[in-house]
Amino acid sequence: MNALRYLVVILVSLPLILEAQQAVQQTGPPIPLTDGSTYLMAPRWSPDGNTIAATSTNYRGIYLISYPDGEINQISDHPAAGFGMQWSHSDEKIATTVAKFQEKMRFNALLVLDSNTGIELLLSDYQTLFPGTPEWTSDDQYIYMKGTDKFKLYNVQSQTRVESPSGRPAPSEFIYSKKGKLYSYQVDAGTEQDIQPVEGQILNLTFSPDGSKIAFEIIGGHLWVANSDGSNPVDLGVGYRPIFSPDGQKITYMITEDNGHEFTSADIYIINVDGSGKTNITNTSDVLEMYPSWSPDGTWIAYSNITTGQIFVQEVE
Repeated sequence: MNALRYLVVILVSLPLILEAQQAVQQTGPPIPLTDGSTYLMAPRWSPDGNTIAATSTNYRGIYLISYPDGEINQISDHPAAGFGMQWSHSDEKIATTVAKFQEKMRFNALLVLDSNTGIELLLSDYQTLFPGTPEWTSDDQYIYMKGTDKFKLYNVQSQTRVESPSGRPAPSEFIYSKKGKLYSYQVDAGTEQDIQPVEGQILNLTFSPDGSKIAFEIIGGHLWVANSDGSNPVDLGVGYRPIFSPDGQKITYMITEDNGHEFTSADIYIINVDGSGKTNITNTSDVLEMYPSWSPDGTWIAYSNITTGQIFVQEVE
């Protein structure tokens, strides 16, 4: 009787297990959203799905592409503005770090752009050493830095850096990377804890929509996914620039090869967070597809053809 009961449980659970491990497949051909007359790359889909932010050569400027008609509107011409840009959850703003040069010296600052008007809000002074990329808190009231040299938190409304976040209406914990390692900053205690999940220097840290998981690269190593506290790391193999699906169950990323001077191949992949179902959704030998971004409804992947400077969208299921 017990054996029969276990068999029934297994048979009932099997479809759920198979569904969780099912691979994503592309549906139909890729669709060009832009024609290449303006060179664009590194798309980032807005939370409402109506706009895709992109940048140009060397990450200069920020361009907004309306979806699905492909109309382009430039809202920034700052050097480096497109590197690490992040939409606010409300779709109203984009946070980024921008650069300027004086007598061959580079200075960087944290900037917030109004996505409707292009009005700029400078949250920091220009500094010679300002590493990291911005991340919004869930209420869009604060921005903190990933890949930084120390924990940095900025209040968007008061336009100031928060030196001591204790007692303020911010999350009780921040997960961020500092000098290539992963840390948890405890707001109430004002302390940080090293939660390094695997050996190596962390790069391109990203979060699942609900904040329960993280994905990151190891310099010279593989792509990994783990719980946000660093536990249960899963090796996903070679991969770069991970982005979670809206339900947090899959990751899209790119695999590239180069000869030391230029890219020789590049494709877009999707994989389940448990490491199963790896699928190449572009699978071309003569096209360089890079920088994937998932649509908020989970049905499209935007990416750039870095040879032509076009942004494409690919339907997936």
